[in-house]
Amino acid sequence: MGTHDHAQDTTAAPAASVERTWMQVGVALLVGAFVASPALPETSGQAALVLTLVAGTLLAVQLQRDAPALSRGRSTVLSVAGGAGALVLLSTSFGLVAADAHPWVVVPAVVAAALVLGLARLADRP
Repeated sequence: MGTHDHAQDTTAAPAASVERTWMQVGVALLVGAFVASPALPETSGQAALVLTLVAGTLLAVQLQRDAPALSRGRSTVLSVAGGAGALVLLSTSFGLVAADAHPWVVVPAVVAAALVLGLARLADRP
């Protein structure tokens, strides 16, 4: 009976890891899209921006809730750091739009996505 429980644990762990990886990538992509949002025309639907923010927040909360117990404190600190970094990069995007350098908004968006993905993966390390 103990072997059967062990077999279930070993098959469940990779599935949970893959699910967390996709959630981390999803949050990173949503944060990147949010950082790129200043380049959108003002007439575009603000609902898409709000939906991106809500979806990213829900995924981040799910990642935080499912974090291993040992890394929950570290995960919180890294989440705050990722949020602060994303806000700085969002500000950079607004500056680039104000300088009429719309194509360059891609740079802070990619950096924000990479930052969030890196911090999410770091938070999951034991």
